[in-house]
Amino acid sequence: MAAGLLLAGFLLSQDDAPNGEYPGLWTWPGILARVEALEKAHPAILRRSSLGKTVEGRDIVLLKVSDRPDLDEDEPEVLLLAGIHPREQQPQVAIMDLLETLLGRYGKDDRITRLVDAREIWIVPVFNVDGKVYDLRHGNGKDQGANWRKNRRKNGDGSFGVDLNRNFSVRWGGAPDENGALTYEGPRPMSEPETQALARFFEERPIRAFVDLHSTMRAIFHASYLIPAERERFGTLTRGMRAAQKDPYRVTEPASDADPPPRRTGNTGLSNAWSYYTQGTYGFIFEIAGAGFYAKPEEIRREVSANVRGALLHLVEAASELPPVREGSTALKGGRTDRPLLPGAEVSWTPEVEGACEYGVLVSEHPSVQVLSEFRRIPARTGFTLEVQKGASPGERAPMLLYLWDGERGRSVARFELEVAAP
Repeated sequence: MAAGLLLAGFLLSQDDAPNGEYPGLWTWPGILARVEALEKAHPAILRRSSLGKTVEGRDIVLLKVSDRPDLDEDEPEVLLLAGIHPREQQPQVAIMDLLETLLGRYGKDDRITRLVDAREIWIVPVFNVDGKVYDLRHGNGKDQGANWRKNRRKNGDGSFGVDLNRNFSVRWGGAPDENGALTYEGPRPMSEPETQALARFFEERPIRAFVDLHSTMRAIFHASYLIPAERERFGTLTRGMRAAQKDPYRVTEPASDADPPPRRTGNTGLSNAWSYYTQGTYGFIFEIAGAGFYAKPEEIRREVSANVRGALLHLVEAASELPPVREGSTALKGGRTDRPLLPGAEVSWTPEVEGACEYGVLVSEHPSVQVLSEFRRIPARTGFTLEVQKGASPGERAPMLLYLWDGERGRSVARFELEVAAP
């Protein structure tokens, strides 16, 4: 990136500027300028840092709102993220509205003051910064961007981009594998620097609740397969969020206690499923209603005021009621397959576990072996379904992770490898 203006502590080049004004919508330079102004106006409760770098080398802005933002106070932590899909304008409006609400009402509104004093609130205004810059750099300069969804990875065949919300490792492998596809999931799980940066943050911080803001489906999504205690917790959270909405959004209903089918349907590689199943964070995808991704700014602001701000504040407030993750003591003693791991084969792998365990989640870290159904109750009645890719080489070893959860939110992680068999 060419040298340019230093704004809010981050280097901007001429390529970062949009090709027009886009009145009422947030551009990347506009967000950085507003963050700089807010940091100067509220230095006691706002800190800015970088979550990590994008594929093109830009910083991903990470904000912390708390009464002592430089300290780790062992308070409930919440992460709110926007902009994983750059063409969706509603998330940026919503996240900046929430930031302004927390900062502007602190010391004036008792509820907001209590939340800032008793929480560590993390905010990522734009996760997919490269895509955001590209979208408004190549739009019409007025009210429509380039309809860009992915990041800006060079795929090597003339196409660009990975859908970052298909790149997370839980049940990775079900999206189209063509490089130019709108939901291209990447060459391997967690291949992108953006998803890797977010994963590192989760591993370093005890995040209780997480929201990935999207548009325009008017819905609140969470993990599909839950044990009864967790189903009740998610239900309490969603009921509270909907009660804070003037026109409540639809909510996904969790499946029964039964294991998922051997070959699961639905979107794969999602941020909220990864955050919950691997990190124990109560994760949501919050789809903001709207008339298209580039709806009129005044319409977006009305929707945020009516149905988004209150729901997000409720989640931040409810984080104190969510039990934290603790270290588990369950061990993986081994595993068995029902047939050899031959290229092109569909195989059932059943773990042998010692110790208290309610459920397990299996994740592959290599594209040669994909997990088609990630969740199983333990003791396992049925195995995890694996698909060995046709192009996998005999002797190739796929690193795997098995997350074992007991009924008290204890997490144990087992690492092992599976080897592709020779015909």
